Amino acid sequence: MAATCLRTTLQVVKTLKISDVGLQRVPVHQGIPRQIVALSQLLHVRYGSFFNRKDSDENWDSIRSVSNQGRKRGRASRGKLARKINLDSGKLGEGITGLVFPGLSKPINKDTASKDLGVQKSLTGPIERSTDPKKAGSNKRKNRLDPYDRGFRGDKLPGKKVDPPDPVDGYTFPGFEAYALEAKFVSNMVASQGKVYKHLVVVVVGNKKGLIGLSLGKGTTVKAALKSATNKAAKQLTYINVYNQHTIWHKFAEKFHQTTVIAEPRHLGFGKKCHPVLNILCELAGIKDIHITVEGSKRNYLNMARAFMVGLQNQKTHQEIADELGQNIVEYHVSRDYYPVTLASPSTDVEKMDTPKAVDFTLDSYHFGNRTRYMKPRKVRFYQKLAGYKKKQAMDYKRRNQSGAMIERMVLGLQPEFKTMK
Repeated sequence: MAATCLRTTLQVVKTLKISDVGLQRVPVHQGIPRQIVALSQLLHVRYGSFFNRKDSDENWDSIRSVSNQGRKRGRASRGKLARKINLDSGKLGEGITGLVFPGLSKPINKDTASKDLGVQKSLTGPIERSTDPKKAGSNKRKNRLDPYDRGFRGDKLPGKKVDPPDPVDGYTFPGFEAYALEAKFVSNMVASQGKVYKHLVVVVVGNKKGLIGLSLGKGTTVKAALKSATNKAAKQLTYINVYNQHTIWHKFAEKFHQTTVIAEPRHLGFGKKCHPVLNILCELAGIKDIHITVEGSKRNYLNMARAFMVGLQNQKTHQEIADELGQNIVEYHVSRDYYPVTLASPSTDVEKMDTPKAVDFTLDSYHFGNRTRYMKPRKVRFYQKLAGYKKKQAMDYKRRNQSGAMIERMVLGLQPEFKTMK
């Protein structure tokens, strides 16, 4: 009777399970009443959990998912989502060796012997490996790009080389290269659809021999925007006249909206000292030696590139400047000990400028539109005012030319080796 009541009570509670129940009647000892004792263990079972109805991938997707409103607010950006973790990794018996531990990595049964402890799985049987290429390469380190192919913003698109433009009327653009300068997500408000989001990409195309084109493109995907921008830039090529095939003709300052670009020519072998965006433009235009300073807004790469392109297109050759001013263009260079060399003379059939020049007229002020560039003075360090520093400067002044003189004596054979001045 007692056993029947106990079974009926346990069957009402669906979250309990009983197996191999043994009942025992306990006699009365010292006033303790009789009671029924279950010898087996009661196990909790849960039937209504969604973990039992979905696989691991679906459960991870539910954890890592973001709503549409959260995605718009940036909650789905890289680094904010929960990472998927392999809960099976790190168990005993995994890895290349695959050691066997009875009771831990291998169930204990009648066939299990003590000699199986520490035996490799490769000796007892083949190791099961995943055939899924995604899971097989998930633990491997990603292939790192070459620093020259990485761009100037890490692994992002700006600064990376993209596919060349498509052929136009049978012309395949041989020798042309294309680079992405900027990529961002923009939106436009439309009356019928609301906010319409698109990808905007700025691309420059050039052949490193003077032909260069700049354009932007939009699309619903980055690939479509890249293709549109590249084909537009290929149809808007402009020829840039490069001085001596390595630098610009003269200094210039060009402003586009809130960005000002100041470019200066440099001697052969100086290199390119400029912003990464302008470095790509110089490379595709064939300019090897230049110094560029950017003032104002530096975040808008499109305005920066447009200002530099306008400055390159408005360059004047030495002959054009001589004809416009009506005077000779003379160069003084340190490599020739400042010996004057005439670069261009005015043509005979060109009239001289009627407007008189100012007393402080220079060629730089002419290129900068009668303006003088303000050079910020160098900051005086605290140690430059000390007596010891001034004494050191005075001693260095005595032997200021000795290093160059030593090299000349070595060239002429008057001195066998270079000696460091103390």
